Amino acid sequence: MLTRFLERSNCTTTDCEDPVAALTVVTSREDLAVVFLDLTMPKITGVDLRDRIRLSHRKLPIVFISGFPEDTVRTILEADENTYFLQKPFSRDEFNAVLAAFTS
Repeated sequence: MLTRFLERSNCTTTDCEDPVAALTVVTSREDLAVVFLDLTMPKITGVDLRDRIRLSHRKLPIVFISGFPEDTVRTILEADENTYFLQKPFSRDEFNAVLAAFTS
């Protein structure tokens, strides 16, 4: 669904099957505008992946998409000024508002 939203917004996407592949892609590129992650993923948590991405991309916006309530993840968000949150389920308008912050 996320890939469809991005493509309908005329964004180029790179979709990774797992966090290890995502880390490889992100750390090898400098042209990314934003990274979307889930908090719960196989092999590496979203927070761990974000922290690993930060070693090479300090200011790259990272948006966590999760079903957890925002107050549950507040400390995760406060730990990094370039980390944002979008709670599932979200509407296309909510997604577009988040996307506009990074692509305008």
